[in-house]
Amino acid sequence: FDLFLRISSITDKFYHIAKILYHWRMIPGSTALDSGSKNYAGIAGKKALDNYFEKKNLNVQVDIMVHTHYYVEYIMKNEPRVEILINVQNDVKKVIDLCKELPERISYRNYTITIIIENLDEKKTALSALFDLKVRIIKADKNIIQMVNKIVADSDCEYILFLDESAEIETFNAVEQMVGQAAQNNMGAIGCKILNHKNFVAETGYYLTRNALLPLYHLAGRDDYGIYGTLLVPNAFRIIETKCFLIRTDLIKEMNYFNTSLSIIHSYFDMFIRLDYKKYKNVILP
Repeated sequence: FDLFLRISSITDKFYHIAKILYHWRMIPGSTALDSGSKNYAGIAGKKALDNYFEKKNLNVQVDIMVHTHYYVEYIMKNEPRVEILINVQNDVKKVIDLCKELPERISYRNYTITIIIENLDEKKTALSALFDLKVRIIKADKNIIQMVNKIVADSDCEYILFLDESAEIETFNAVEQMVGQAAQNNMGAIGCKILNHKNFVAETGYYLTRNALLPLYHLAGRDDYGIYGTLLVPNAFRIIETKCFLIRTDLIKEMNYFNTSLSIIHSYFDMFIRLDYKKYKNVILP
């Protein structure tokens, strides 16, 4: 790890040869059989990461999740302004509860909430509960993505957090973690692990093949490690989940905004693909 990290400081020319070129014998006491059999390797890897970030003058918390798999959390010196954008199509009560509970569910404080809602006139009475919370409510037009683009264009916030109307944020410092990742060089959209009401994984990242968009870890258990610990540590994907993701506002503008000729979810997928094409990393924080 230490060697690769030092090389990565002077070049980004790393390539993966997608062929089996060698084998390891799996014998008792070998990390090939059990990566936990040499605990000192995990500690040495953490030290290599700590040294790497220290040289880059980045304030991070490196945690060993399991054996030689690490979770790096970027510690923010301040709280950049975040606009939380929620498109309401169905459950008004759920959204009201979400907005009311948000100050207790997250530690982040420098945020505003903007809601796009269909049939606003019919729901005005129910939404009156949000007025005291200083939530901005916008009546939906036919083209939601066009409205999203206008909100992004007019926003004075550094980051936009796209949040599903039925979401419940579980991790207290979730926004800090997402903003910390998004602030790093070459980072695109930052998403997370989405659980369903039965505590199974509903969405993380996707594999894009010639014929299909394949969800990784669909219906895995909430505590599953994933392949090589990929349900424990941040991972880059071409396409990520769309229920809770964050992007820098200026990056959306740089990418010429979302595609208004597509549906909401496909316009998000399209943005992820374009970010990936421009060498930005779309990351899932599990």
